[in-house]
Amino acid sequence: MKTFQKNSVKQYRDHILNYLYKDHKISAKEIYEQLEKDKNIDLNFGKRTFEKYVRYLREKYKIKKK
Repeated sequence: MKTFQKNSVKQYRDHILNYLYKDHKISAKEIYEQLEKDKNIDLNFGKRTFEKYVRYLREKYKIKKK
């Protein structure tokens, strides 16, 4: 099981899952940019960390990129 720092990318899980369920084709990069833009959130971690977490969520919740 992957571990991610507390108070980091994990706190955005629900937002990320909403994007993934709405559009299975959406990329991690697109979600990252949408969170920064639409939610006006200053993400305090790198895009690579975010990509790994999105991949983890896709696997855990069986959300395939169609």
